[in-house]
Amino acid sequence: MIPPKANAAFVAAMEDVLDVYTRPHDPERPLVCLDETSKQLVAETRQPLALRRGQPARYDYEYKRGGTANLFMLFAPLEGFRHVAVTERRTAIDYAHILRDLADIHFPRAEKIVLVQDNLNTHTPASLYEAFAPAEARRIAERFEWHYTPKHGSWLNLAESELAVLSGQCLARRIPDAAKLRAEVDAWCSNRNTHNAKASWHFTTTDARVKLKSLYPSLWLCSALMLCDVGDRRFVTSEDVMKAQDFQALVEQLGDLSQVQREALVEALTATGSGEEVVALIETRFAAAPACGHCGATDFKPWGSASGLKRYMCRACERTFNALTGTPLAGLRLREKWLDYARALVDGVSLRKAAARTNIHLETSFRWRHRFLAVAKDKKAAAVTGIVEADETFILKSAKGSRNLVGRAPRKRGGKAKKPGLSTDEHDAILIVRDRHGETTDAMLADLSAETIGAHLKPVVAKDAVLVTDGNRAYEAFAAETGITQMALVASQGERTVGCYHIQNVNAYQSRFKNWMVRFKGVASKYLPSYLGWRRMIERDGERLTPRHCLASAIG
Repeated sequence: MIPPKANAAFVAAMEDVLDVYTRPHDPERPLVCLDETSKQLVAETRQPLALRRGQPARYDYEYKRGGTANLFMLFAPLEGFRHVAVTERRTAIDYAHILRDLADIHFPRAEKIVLVQDNLNTHTPASLYEAFAPAEARRIAERFEWHYTPKHGSWLNLAESELAVLSGQCLARRIPDAAKLRAEVDAWCSNRNTHNAKASWHFTTTDARVKLKSLYPSLWLCSALMLCDVGDRRFVTSEDVMKAQDFQALVEQLGDLSQVQREALVEALTATGSGEEVVALIETRFAAAPACGHCGATDFKPWGSASGLKRYMCRACERTFNALTGTPLAGLRLREKWLDYARALVDGVSLRKAAARTNIHLETSFRWRHRFLAVAKDKKAAAVTGIVEADETFILKSAKGSRNLVGRAPRKRGGKAKKPGLSTDEHDAILIVRDRHGETTDAMLADLSAETIGAHLKPVVAKDAVLVTDGNRAYEAFAAETGITQMALVASQGERTVGCYHIQNVNAYQSRFKNWMVRFKGVASKYLPSYLGWRRMIERDGERLTPRHCLASAIG
């Protein structure tokens, strides 16, 4: 669980671990992540019924408890090596012997072992002094470079992800005793090590400062406001930036403003620009990647100007173009109102409100919306990694705006499905896939078959990910086909969370999306992909989503 508000201790420890994960592979200084888990030992009281054609294996509800065993996971993600030690307890003495084995048996030639672990009270050099003589304890302690994940930051420990794989592939069944458990985990480790299964970490400190900015103390706001946006580049100069101390003093004076002064300040801060500012933004975007809007060639020459934009002649296709040719905004007029309309998109207002704000016709507002969202509609996460949550959500099908309905009579706004339950007959099924880093992708489902769901999951879900879903058998079939580890949580059986595994992240996203959609009072099914892209853009960019950023994204 990530802290709900600013926490300097959390971000300090988080950035330390994230910086460790960005280090290049060094055999002299191997990275090792350590974590523990427990396993309840359960023996059968009756012989299970074997698997038969068309019928799964069956186990009796009655079982015999055999106590619990502790498992220490040692995972070197860059080496493709892991070792699981089974112990009776999880004491400081047990931990100290695990570290000695790590230093002397597993990595005896390493100059220094970079150790990442959580803040359990036994995870300190002091445990070594409880188990060994002072000289030996000091020798072992000096073999390690100690790093700790923050409190509520277990997701930062790669050993936890590897424990999830172990749980899904090996431990998700009854094991009677410690001897059997050791044999099973040893076989699992041997197989994983033989295949040299590694893990790569993609979430960086830069990502954290953007996506987890709410965790940073208020001074982070000062630093963030020092960044000057020019197109896609971000830079700081001593001439352009107000000092953090001065900015803090300015913020403290805001409480003394009158209501009239506050309104004037808000108007100044939210004011968009003129047509000239829009032209400057367009030309800046084009200058970053100049190419013919027709054929993509980069060999062209100036060809005058028109409507305030420079034109060019392509030497390859011999056609003229400007910076907007080939973009969704090509051919749109009233350029001086584009930033105002982008502001309406940032605020997420309805078509009528956007038209009123911008002083354009309602039909123009409709056309602009889908032009501005054309790029966002297709901008999805290329890959989701780590712990990945997937679930479907359903919205009643709508033919809003259609003059001729096929298969049903018109209904009032809203309406209800005629048949009970959820299906694609009367509902639009939307698959949402989201990892713990906030990377999100979605898809409109033609049906709920395993083939359809699997076809959308296969290109984006990483091979070493842990897929967390509900009890839908389509996900089970996809996991079996691809070899991806799946954790299925059946709510009807009370399975809402298992350790750090749940689908609350994706369910919360679905809830935010549906609550946000209410303001539009019904959206035609054929336009849902645009709204899904719009919501992804809002979630992805957060406070960075300014009118200029929105307009730049619309240009592509």
